[in-house]
Amino acid sequence: MAEKNTPAKAAGAMIGYAVLMLGGGGAAYAMAPAGANATTALIVPGIAAGLMVLCAVMTLLLRASKPVGMIGIHLGLILPLVFAGGIIPRAFAAKGAVDSYNAVVEEHGAAIATGEIDESVPLETYIQTVNAERSEDEQVEDHDKSYLMYTLFALGGLSIAAFVVLLGLRPKAGDRGPAEG
Repeated sequence: MAEKNTPAKAAGAMIGYAVLMLGGGGAAYAMAPAGANATTALIVPGIAAGLMVLCAVMTLLLRASKPVGMIGIHLGLILPLVFAGGIIPRAFAAKGAVDSYNAVVEEHGAAIATGEIDESVPLETYIQTVNAERSEDEQVEDHDKSYLMYTLFALGGLSIAAFVVLLGLRPKAGDRGPAEG
């Protein structure tokens, strides 16, 4: 006999997803270089995790209050997609910043190799010089954002995976408790 999809299983998956979101945010915070806006890496996943825990609690109330439980289940199902929709575009933006940074690092090395600049010119100074010559929308970050790009892609993928798992764990009609009316 196949196991039932119970509210507890769905709630457990929501809490697991929340813990992984917090872990990803914590990892990004820990890897962020000095000067990066690392606090955001804790705040955004923290809010997402809090919302998912709230959905898990509401889901566990399904048998006691069907409307509250159904809201918890469906909100817990939709939120990972909402999070993915916000996270994945940021991951691609971070990828663009990483590509720009890497291009300037290569330019810096090439300028030293050709003797265009002295090897004593640090990368940070070179980036400031490059940015002074560029428009505001072409500015290069002063640090490598690879840590952020990888974390955001991982959290975006995790969010999509959470949606798929939660879709499969939705309690069936017989496990949702009596209809209230």
